Amino acid sequence: MQNNKGFMRYEVLSILLFSLIFFSIVLSLVSQHSLNEKFHVMKYNALVFATNGVSYQYESALDTSYLVQLVDASLFKEIKNPFSGSKYCNQYESKIEIRNTKKYVTLQCGDYLISNQYVGDSKYKIYKVGRWKNKKPNGSVEIKKVYNYIDDGKIVFDDYYEKDLFVYMFNKKNETDYDTFEEINNDYELKSMTLYRKKRLVTLDASVVK
Repeated sequence: MQNNKGFMRYEVLSILLFSLIFFSIVLSLVSQHSLNEKFHVMKYNALVFATNGVSYQYESALDTSYLVQLVDASLFKEIKNPFSGSKYCNQYESKIEIRNTKKYVTLQCGDYLISNQYVGDSKYKIYKVGRWKNKKPNGSVEIKKVYNYIDDGKIVFDDYYEKDLFVYMFNKKNETDYDTFEEINNDYELKSMTLYRKKRLVTLDASVVK
């Protein structure tokens, strides 16, 4: 009897272990399917953002326009972050660029990024990124140079901005109409900073890269 009881305990434990493994696999598949759906939503949002933003660029003769500019002009609403329903995509990182008549879109939603993607591509790359830091970490990193300005001996903006966005933010704050970064640089004392962050590819056309 003792042997039978011991054998039954072994069977029960084996079944429990198998069940745990099975449910963990199912949960992983469900989670991955949900994540892929969110990647598809992000790609769709990037396409809509790029399509609507181009008309604004043509009217304003800009080569680069940021999501914050379109939102401020009431031409576009904030984009919901598909990875966090209560938050929105980054208005200051998301932008549309026109180079040689081609459109390129960047959209950052939380930790996920579509970076400088040609709008007409059939497959979109999505990256996972870390926070921008002024100290370069080890390994492969993304780099950008950003700017602020000094007035009455103090740094004015709470944050630093890329050149094109800096011009917009400067004009918005001071109600000026500077056209170029160089014009502001001639009239004000600017401060620059180089930032770094980790960036790795996580998906290509909503298929997870192993």
